[in-house]
Amino acid sequence: MTRSASNSSAAVGDSSSSDDEDDLEIPVASSSLSLASSSAAANSARLPATTAPPPLAYSTADTLPDASRANRRPPFFSPRRYATSKHVTCSAVAGHTICLASGDKVRVYRVGPTATSTSEKLCSLVAEKGGKEVKITTMAFRPDERNEGRFLWCGTKEGQIWEMDIAHALVTNVRQNVHTAPVVLMERMGGDMLTMDESGKICIWSAAKEKGHLDLARQPVSQRIALEKTAVVLALGHQLWVCAGGGGVGVTSPPLSASGPFHATSRPIGLGDMAKASSSGPIGAISCGTLLQSDPSRAYLGHDSGHISVWDRKKMICVAVQKLNVLGFTALCGVGTFLWAGNRSGRITVYQPSYLEGQHWQVIKSWPAHKHGVNAIWVDTTALREGGGGNQASDEADALALPVASAGMDYRVEIWDGTLTHDYIAHRLAKRVGEFSTYRRLRSLHITFNIDAAPASALNGSVTAMDWLPQVLASSNTPPDLIYIGFQEVVDLEDKSLTAKSMLLNATKGKSRAKTQVNERISHQYREWQSRLIQSIRLAMPPDVPYTTVHTETLVGLLSCMFVRSDQMHSVRDVGLSTIKCGLGGRWGNKGAILSRVTIDDTSCCFINAHLAAGQKHVKQRNADVAQIMEAEALPASISDGSDGGGAADADVVYVSGGDGQLVLDHELVFLGGDLNYRIDLPRSQVINAIERRDWPLLQERDQLTLELRKNAPTFRLRGFREAGEKEWGPTYKFDRGSGTYDSSEKKRAPAWCDRLLYRDALAGEDESSTPRVKCLQYRSWSELQISDHRPVSCVYEFQVKRVDREKREVVRIEEAARGQGKIGELLEEARRFYASVATP
Repeated sequence: MTRSASNSSAAVGDSSSSDDEDDLEIPVASSSLSLASSSAAANSARLPATTAPPPLAYSTADTLPDASRANRRPPFFSPRRYATSKHVTCSAVAGHTICLASGDKVRVYRVGPTATSTSEKLCSLVAEKGGKEVKITTMAFRPDERNEGRFLWCGTKEGQIWEMDIAHALVTNVRQNVHTAPVVLMERMGGDMLTMDESGKICIWSAAKEKGHLDLARQPVSQRIALEKTAVVLALGHQLWVCAGGGGVGVTSPPLSASGPFHATSRPIGLGDMAKASSSGPIGAISCGTLLQSDPSRAYLGHDSGHISVWDRKKMICVAVQKLNVLGFTALCGVGTFLWAGNRSGRITVYQPSYLEGQHWQVIKSWPAHKHGVNAIWVDTTALREGGGGNQASDEADALALPVASAGMDYRVEIWDGTLTHDYIAHRLAKRVGEFSTYRRLRSLHITFNIDAAPASALNGSVTAMDWLPQVLASSNTPPDLIYIGFQEVVDLEDKSLTAKSMLLNATKGKSRAKTQVNERISHQYREWQSRLIQSIRLAMPPDVPYTTVHTETLVGLLSCMFVRSDQMHSVRDVGLSTIKCGLGGRWGNKGAILSRVTIDDTSCCFINAHLAAGQKHVKQRNADVAQIMEAEALPASISDGSDGGGAADADVVYVSGGDGQLVLDHELVFLGGDLNYRIDLPRSQVINAIERRDWPLLQERDQLTLELRKNAPTFRLRGFREAGEKEWGPTYKFDRGSGTYDSSEKKRAPAWCDRLLYRDALAGEDESSTPRVKCLQYRSWSELQISDHRPVSCVYEFQVKRVDREKREVVRIEEAARGQGKIGELLEEARRFYASVATP
């Protein structure tokens, strides 16, 4: 049998339109828009629950769950437990022992605290028994209460089953006449063992009462079923699910004793109406499956199209289909209430299935587990027995472990902490951060302005224009500690000759004269504005308060500059920059973002200058641009490890959600600004009338960004962001350049608040302090500046940064680790009961 996984891809439709593509009028919705906020369940780090959830009430979803808030720290044990070899065909794990098979050889590794420098041991089937060469196809440790993790069963391509004593590298038994075809499945079922060969013959091996363990010399209970060569066979509890390539599923309940009945479905079952109900594309072949400990009455099957189908194991019907990724699933494993899933890229993602109608699946955790695809994920049930795996626990903490193993196409087996203890402790530390941190408050000035390709010299055109930069820089009242300025459309994005040449020439090699001229034209515009900003800051600020340019970055029409007071530079480190292109499917930067990262003391901050898709009706495309920005691992990973005595902070102290600074939402504080292009869902005439009456609440109620934030949909990547403050000023777009008149051209675009400033505090509500970390002191537009068809917007924030006392933090960490042991013990006891009875019908 083989597992087939066809490549699938999902292309998001791109809108490279300029603002000229806006519609003149839009119809008013016939039904009133609901402004009620639906609160999504918090995606906080926690231990897997053990209580059974309420009955399922699934519905199919067209959008993928939000992975940008998932914890990304790999759940390693300390020390790390893994083994690797060449050309591994199968593997088995028992406690601190990992066995890797290649050909007729088994390599045995001791990992974890008991590992030694000479931990590899080589066992060979041929060397012990002689005869022709054999090839191992599947392995599993024999259930044995007294010697768990010592005796390994190996199924071969020739149909033999060998028993190996790995403690002495000896073959102790062999059975050659039970299977006549390659053994493709070997699964522990409680205290029994199930083996199956390629011809469909199933054998159930039960323990001999006089010996207390399985004996290859005993006659197994056998049965044969019809089996296609391309079928995927899944052992789910006491059932075998045989998944054919055509989508049909046959379910078999093998007997667990010589007198037990052998049950099978009379005909294959299928997705039925669920296949028609899915609007997220064709549902691919089944590639993997599992049960959830919290809800064993349902089976979860993974498809190579990225869908999960949920099945009622008693009624034998599919009750739900959910699209979760675009890479397809290659491995599934239920751990408590969580679903661990592997895909073709080598990433493992932990999902929390939704049990309430209208709620989405949550992505709890996601990390790159293997360099290539994930072949299998399973719970090491041997470790749940007393003295599990033949390895006495090295300490009390190791005894409270739920090992979850994964095998990858990189010939590597990793063992992960299934209790996610580190995440639980990190979550608790965030609650108590005030006990080991000192704080100070800083002030920052943020400016966003779509300058519509106006040159810096345009500020010399009038007294009002000349005074704008000095006035906005002085709006902080006191010199700010940080100034962040983001411009959009520094070059003319509607100049087809410029943008087309720039795009084409940047893709060619060499330096032609035309390319040089285009680059010089673009670079001159950027340099002119950068020089003007530096000069204005120098003149506007007191002579004894100099500023340092931390960085300047450009992306087609975007320009970002960050300035920090020189007397604060000693607290700034881990500076990072990156750009994200959203235009033309991520190939062109006419739409996109510049990301800037700094760490101040022990607080990570990310600043975003964004220009999103234009167009009155393109809300989905703007949301897609936001998702691309938030989910890109674009920034350089932080390499600070705290080894300098506190000057540099380790990732656990500085970043959130187990991140390392590559993602936007890894940072404690995120400041977003730019031409976000969200519009007002009202006809132009009504918008103009509301502006004349200064009826800002009416416009706010129909503002697209406000509506998206209030919906609080789990799939909206700005969920958790807040706008800097209330807008007590008119829409900032679109004006006739050089006047205060809204668009009087033939298109007569409806005015909108396209230019916005938002922020996100990742720890808001996490700790026990009620003091907000971010406070907006001023949020305003500058309507008097008329050099562009937009108006600039500025904001003054006061935000809090922390400095962590690592010794005090370690004391709190030890306390929380001790507190978590009781909860982990309860989880493990539930797991023991589940796996002890999983083979009982």
